[in-house]
Amino acid sequence: MQQYNMTSLLEAKALVNEFRALDLQQSTIEDLFIRFKELTRYIPFLTTIVPKGATLHRFRVNTDGQTFSSLREIWYPPVEYIQKPGRLNDEGEQLLYLANHFKVALAEAKLPEGTFVTHLEVLVTESIRVTEIGMDEIFKADPSTWQAITESIKTYRKHLYHNSAELLKLDQEIRDFWVEEFTKTVPVGEEHLYKRTIAIAKQFMGPDEVGGIMYPSIAFKGTGINIALKPIYADKYLRPVRLNFLEVKGEFFRCHATCTSLSFHKPIIYGDVIDDFDKYDCI
Repeated sequence: MQQYNMTSLLEAKALVNEFRALDLQQSTIEDLFIRFKELTRYIPFLTTIVPKGATLHRFRVNTDGQTFSSLREIWYPPVEYIQKPGRLNDEGEQLLYLANHFKVALAEAKLPEGTFVTHLEVLVTESIRVTEIGMDEIFKADPSTWQAITESIKTYRKHLYHNSAELLKLDQEIRDFWVEEFTKTVPVGEEHLYKRTIAIAKQFMGPDEVGGIMYPSIAFKGTGINIALKPIYADKYLRPVRLNFLEVKGEFFRCHATCTSLSFHKPIIYGDVIDDFDKYDCI
């Protein structure tokens, strides 16, 4: 196991400052990727799991209030439709973005009154290994959230630094920068500001055994978790279990239809509303 000490962390901090100072208008994602890869020689980044049995959530806005006919329309988009960079993906790169809770996905979507949306709920059928960004802070705010993962991250980090308070503090100072990048609000038209997080994602999701990245929600700070998964992992280890066709009504929703029999090989057939919508803030 690689040893991390004060020398390596100070080198990492210097490289972080250089990385932060790069001009995002002029730098390419490849430039940033090379710089970040060098940085990871000096500071450990940990993986954790999205646990088997967890439920994840996703929203898609329905144009003109029309329902989707295919599950693929709510999944990660086709390559040809990805014409702008996202927080972790460049143009033409597919990722499936999800959240750990219905309310987190809702907050991320920022939906105005009267919007028609489709809420997709999926079940994790096998644990998925992901790189974690800032998760120990999320879990500190809400210890009930995936508590076992919280403890494993904290324990392993203490082990790496031989429980040195000084090293752990410096390590956290460096990690705070990544959390800042992953939770930065990027205005429409300023998508070049995503270059840093795209470069980081390329490094973190490079290994075949890593299925994605887990990082804090911008809109639901403190307890909200976002998860971005590679398509191969999403297709293999996620099972769609429910669709809700909803209309935004203030802070609540009105549910117009539900589907619990989902398949990528068949059209969506909506049925009657299932009367359990208190957990979804529906009226």
